[in-house]
Amino acid sequence: MAVVVLVVVGLGMLVRQWSWGEWVAWAVPLAATLAVSTLAAAGSLLHAFYADGFGLTPGDLDVPPIWKALAAVKLLTLTSLALVPPALWGLARHRHHFYATPGESFNFLLWPLMILLLVAAVGQLVLETAEEAVDRTTSAAERGTDPPPFFGVHPEWTCVEPVIPVGRLPVEGPPLDPARPYLSFGVAGGNAVLWDAEAGEAVKVPASKVRLVPAEGADQVCRGV
Repeated sequence: MAVVVLVVVGLGMLVRQWSWGEWVAWAVPLAATLAVSTLAAAGSLLHAFYADGFGLTPGDLDVPPIWKALAAVKLLTLTSLALVPPALWGLARHRHHFYATPGESFNFLLWPLMILLLVAAVGQLVLETAEEAVDRTTSAAERGTDPPPFFGVHPEWTCVEPVIPVGRLPVEGPPLDPARPYLSFGVAGGNAVLWDAEAGEAVKVPASKVRLVPAEGADQVCRGV
């Protein structure tokens, strides 16, 4: 709430003091930033980065719309950090004896570059947020513990029981071992999306050719075929 108040008050003061050159220098980059943030949020960028960490695509994760919306809110929250410096600038300009106003030509060159650097830094923060979630999940898989959820994605230990002979089962990724549990990301696009903790790779098999049975943990011996 403190950051929101700071941004709103600071930007309000900044806009009141803008000349036409500063309108061009500030408004265009800020509008572009907002547009990019909105498009990225609509596409659930956090889920895309998270899926990529497992060698998957966003379509491999069947995420409910409500969680996509919450991920979008998280993304916009991170992106809004780029508005803090201009808000502080507006507060500083309101106190004239703390700040000497440079020329408009200087503003025109400096502010877009500053905004681009801020957006790049926030983009790195968004990427790190997804990477940390991937690291927590893969570390839990290696230890055999329950992995944490991530905005509607709930990896769970699951026994994968083929309904046809394993040798005839089409598998994308390492060979399937029905005797041990896999981390399941659910079913998407007609495939059961799995994570092989031993191989450290994703596995996808047709959901119609297997049964997914919840496992009590990574140490459970599955029934197999």
